[in-house]
Amino acid sequence: MAPASNCYWRFCVVPVVVVLLQSSFLPSQVCGQLSEKSLEHLAQKLGSELFRITKTASGHAQLEQGFRKMGVTVEKMEPLAVMQDVANNVSLMMANKVGAVKRLVENAEEMTKSAVWIPKINLTYYNAKMMDSNQTGFASMEFIKDARFNNEEVNLTFSSVHVPTNIFNRSPIVLNGIQWSSQLDVIFRRNLEDDPSLKSQYFGSADGFLRLYPGIKWTNPETDRPDMYDCRLTNWYIRASSSPKDMVILVDISGSMTGIREEIARTTVKEIMNTLHEDDFFNIIKFKEEAQFLDTCAQGTLVQASEMTKRRYADLLSTLETENIANYTEAFTMAFQTLSSSHECNAAECNKAIMVVSDGVPETFEEIFSALNPEKRVRIFTYVIGREVTVYDEMKTIACQNRGYVTHVSTMADVRNHVETCISVFSRPLGISLELNENTEDVLSWTTHVTRVWSSIGMVMTVAQPVFNRSSIASKKGSLIGVVGIDVPIVDIKRQMKPQEWTVGSYIFATNHNGHCIFHPYWRLMTKKSTLPRHSYNEVDLGQVEFPIDVDLNETSEGEFDLPLRRHMIDQETGQLTMKVMRQLDERKRVYERDYIYYYAGVASTQLSIALALPVNAGRPNSELLRPKGSLRPAEFDGGAVLADNNTQLRLHPDWFYCNASLSSSQELLFHLYPDLKALHAPADSDEPDYIQCETPLTEHLLFDLKASQPAVDSWPTQTDLHRKYSIETAFLITRAGATRWRDFPYEEAEQSEAQSLRMIKVRRSLDENDISDPDRADPEATAESKTEGGEDEEGTEKVDEITEPPAGAAPENTTVDIRHFLDQYNHAVDESFYERTVSNDNEMTVTIPLSQGPSFGELASFMASVPVFVGEGQQTASAAITGILMRVKRLRELLLDISAETCGGSATCMSCHSPSVSCFLVDESGYVVVSTTSGEYRGKFFGLLHGEVMEALIEEKIFRRYKLHDYQGLCQAVKKARSKSAGLGLRTWWSYLLGGVRLLATQFLAIISTIYWPIVGAESEYYNYEGSSLDVIYNDNTSHPTVSTEAPTKPPFLCDMKYELYHSKWTQLRSQLTVECRANCTKSVGVYKVSTTNMLLIAMDKLKACPCSDSPLTTAPEEIVLDSDKLCDKYTAVPYRRRPTDCFPYHPDEDSSDCGAGSASLIASSILLFFAVAVTLIGPFL
Repeated sequence: MAPASNCYWRFCVVPVVVVLLQSSFLPSQVCGQLSEKSLEHLAQKLGSELFRITKTASGHAQLEQGFRKMGVTVEKMEPLAVMQDVANNVSLMMANKVGAVKRLVENAEEMTKSAVWIPKINLTYYNAKMMDSNQTGFASMEFIKDARFNNEEVNLTFSSVHVPTNIFNRSPIVLNGIQWSSQLDVIFRRNLEDDPSLKSQYFGSADGFLRLYPGIKWTNPETDRPDMYDCRLTNWYIRASSSPKDMVILVDISGSMTGIREEIARTTVKEIMNTLHEDDFFNIIKFKEEAQFLDTCAQGTLVQASEMTKRRYADLLSTLETENIANYTEAFTMAFQTLSSSHECNAAECNKAIMVVSDGVPETFEEIFSALNPEKRVRIFTYVIGREVTVYDEMKTIACQNRGYVTHVSTMADVRNHVETCISVFSRPLGISLELNENTEDVLSWTTHVTRVWSSIGMVMTVAQPVFNRSSIASKKGSLIGVVGIDVPIVDIKRQMKPQEWTVGSYIFATNHNGHCIFHPYWRLMTKKSTLPRHSYNEVDLGQVEFPIDVDLNETSEGEFDLPLRRHMIDQETGQLTMKVMRQLDERKRVYERDYIYYYAGVASTQLSIALALPVNAGRPNSELLRPKGSLRPAEFDGGAVLADNNTQLRLHPDWFYCNASLSSSQELLFHLYPDLKALHAPADSDEPDYIQCETPLTEHLLFDLKASQPAVDSWPTQTDLHRKYSIETAFLITRAGATRWRDFPYEEAEQSEAQSLRMIKVRRSLDENDISDPDRADPEATAESKTEGGEDEEGTEKVDEITEPPAGAAPENTTVDIRHFLDQYNHAVDESFYERTVSNDNEMTVTIPLSQGPSFGELASFMASVPVFVGEGQQTASAAITGILMRVKRLRELLLDISAETCGGSATCMSCHSPSVSCFLVDESGYVVVSTTSGEYRGKFFGLLHGEVMEALIEEKIFRRYKLHDYQGLCQAVKKARSKSAGLGLRTWWSYLLGGVRLLATQFLAIISTIYWPIVGAESEYYNYEGSSLDVIYNDNTSHPTVSTEAPTKPPFLCDMKYELYHSKWTQLRSQLTVECRANCTKSVGVYKVSTTNMLLIAMDKLKACPCSDSPLTTAPEEIVLDSDKLCDKYTAVPYRRRPTDCFPYHPDEDSSDCGAGSASLIASSILLFFAVAVTLIGPFL
């Protein structure tokens, strides 16, 4: 996993630009007055000296010698062949999960045949929510921690049962189901024995209860709300129990629907949309005296049921206005026309249904249905709204004659219970086909990338299959009993793809049949503060995270990229292709042009395709992919020496798989490899499970690297004088086996407290969870502190005016400090951006500055210098490690000034960096300031933000290149708009005040109703955050920019598309002189010089106060993309290339559809249970 996005330490490989400002303004003579030879010499000597310091202090030569002595070799990789093997391994893993599901289904259906109904059953069972209860009828369960289940407390002998709050957990129907399904425990255990990698196995009953194995104690994630989790309304249950759907929802907005009926109808429509997923298509028609499509963008067509689209429709539902009478004839006709006119690209082409939400119809409309639905291929479901409606025979007749179902939704509490009835109806044809063994090869469903309420295992895929009643009585009814499911953690798929074996800069990813990412390094799952997934995280398209260099984003429809790679993966082909892409690093703050080879393959029996992206090395024959090779068995290495060295730290890549189960530290791994050491260092009672196995090639490669790097580690304490002289606080090395080793150096006693702060305080993380802050914004505190009278700083040099570039939203004010060591936080070894930059750039050394490191760090601020270690001979070389140091920025600035004075030879007229008339900047290849002689507060800032006109000149001279990018996973902050009093307020008449009062009373009444029922309806939306179907998140239509205000935000952040610009320099010349036209009608002379061996340059600009060059700042901060109405409609209605699921069971001629609804009775018991649940939740805190 990548590190958190808003961290101060952002290390990268960068050319550094030094900007020099001359004080006297003589445009024709400035270049001549600057000491160009001295500046060029300075650039050369500074680079050479820093390179020498870094290599010596980090033990670079000793590490190279260590690898040679160990006999490291270089081997050529065959990615396409390896990729095919990986795909086969993933397919085999998935086949094992499928076999376990089928075993559960077969046994469950056999168990139901022999199950005997007991009317007055009394059963004691393991209720997951009642483990600590002493109530009669519920048993307690013992738990143990198991590393295979993320060290959670589980019971491997028995399963536990979750019963939703709105279902009585002692009702006969629930107890009978729990009794027969308890026999599944034997099958659960057998599956785990056959496949120890299995995680959650479960059976979701059509009666509402969920049986979970291994047994767990249920924890409600929302303690202030009742537990409303219902497995029947989850994505995996719905997808498994029915085929994809084309659906039109008719919502009655005539005058009779005014008041609470309108609210119930609106909530019913939202819950119906919650049953739809990315393979479904739908539209909503509102009707009164005439019928209209709810969304004017989708006239006469269906739209894909994406989370984005469903949120838009949920917002549009709030605009409904009830009046006049209902024209059902026009509404039904429009619905049938919409279903029939939809074509393959914007339809599921399977189940078809019309959902009628109304308080009643005047007739049965038999003529319409006989003409438009003669074969009853379109199911019609009717939802009768309102407690007062007691007779609705016509609604029932319409549903029964069209293979649908009628339900009476009398209150808000009834909504969820009645909406889910349509799921079992849609499943009937599938059940009959399975009974008759007709075309049943594709009954498995795959639900991708969700997190589980009951587990912290992380993102999972789910393979599920429905369970039907096989009795002779129910054979033609296709009675759904439930759904069996097994979770496949995404991390297990990554494990099979062996990310540790590929070259630096490579990455793995996967997509489904819709082109949506299952995992990808640019796919942002979590928000910063919250542990919940970001909304719409499961609908990020591959075309929204891969950016070919030749794609014009301004000319491309929003997110609809027709990438050849995307089509190949959707079609599950096997092959390779090459693309030049914009490789983004450091949380989208830096960009690089890179050629990548993509190897892809489909995973058999799933909707999944996997891919590997490898960077191309243009300097090698045929772009060969090479890697270092070395192995060492535990008996050949003294692991005790590593454990005994208390001054040197060791961390392993946290996402790599050194063992078959997770170990918490490198120490635990060494304890496993060297059991004798465990007795010396670990508690006596710390037993290790028998199932942990760590004898892998990766482990042996790790031991090889540890032994090869030991000479470098031993050299660190010998360089004490060098460390003190250059304020080097840490030396480190990182190897290809994922090992990060470092040592901190002592300072004088007076400096100990500062040194400790420097080592530990490395990251200030924003408390704001929404990733909307602007890191490139000039710090107001820093600007205020540094300004003096006359607009000069304390050194008498030019001050850049305060830059208050408006961010995409309100930036957070509160921050917290992460006190871990920098290398403790950034311990992903070769996957860290600074490692990739070090070995991938053409420079011998890489200098990295933490981006946006605040002024509070003062002289404690530090930077990184790192050098790659290559092994092999000639062109057959590969990167094996990097070595580096952490050094104070203050000392680098002093070194710059000292060398500047030295190269001038004491001349008083020499115009170089030490001159009071010249300012110098070290700016990296992405344009970020490393060192400034003007102010320490500029470090980590984007140079274009400080001197926009100069940056533009560098771009024009092709010293930097500008890249325009889009972020389709953006979050913008809505802020409260300023209110203005109307000039006509005093002209309002008495009746307008009366109407306003009535409206206020009505609003307050609905607010009271919502207070009572909202925990019931809203709780499910929280769970849909886990299951991927929330409709309660704000989504902006991008019709206007967010209002910039100093007032606090009043709404949560909304999803939005954003655009931003990044910069990169590949400039290799030794020097260049420019004349910059500034906005103040004056010119400045600028010179640029290349710093040897590093990623740095040198520029010249005078400091005349009469010629400021900062009036047009540039920024890398993202801003919201504003779409016009046409593009907005295109965004919501576009359906990119996709592959429809092959399973389709919409109709069976033998279906018995006589069970089409009971009439007017509502679930009174459920309503009572819900009322008490809500009452306890609301009143509990006051008891």
